[in-house]
Amino acid sequence: MSRSTRIEAPWMVLVGPSGTGKTTLGRELAARTRRPFVDLDATADGYCAEAGWIIARLRERIAVVGRVAAEAEWEPARAHAVARAVAGHPDAVIALGAGHTSYTDHRHLVTVRTALKGRFVPAGVFEKLTGWSPFGTALTRGGALLTG
Repeated sequence: MSRSTRIEAPWMVLVGPSGTGKTTLGRELAARTRRPFVDLDATADGYCAEAGWIIARLRERIAVVGRVAAEAEWEPARAHAVARAVAGHPDAVIALGAGHTSYTDHRHLVTVRTALKGRFVPAGVFEKLTGWSPFGTALTRGGALLTG
């Protein structure tokens, strides 16, 4: 398949622990599939602000109640950011930050799961769609590939 051919692969969401290469892999996948790339770590601030949270407020709350409690207070904003990014970028490859998939309040986890519902891709499907396999590095380093 030539690079000039538009691959009609589904859009994707990359999830994994910090440092597993979601951003690097996401940029490559977006380039190879000629889709936009969205890194939620770089764009979440606007979405979080819609839910009433900004980084300065998070820092203030950490100083007052501690990191664990402040992170729990911030969960609605993180879940909102995931739902908005997924809904707002239907044709993009999206890399979720590691903190956008871990929630102590089940309601926020449900919000994220609902936004991502039906977007898991079994190993090998992406390779069949594109002729290229990202699985060797992404999954063995702890990442996961999701798709619609």
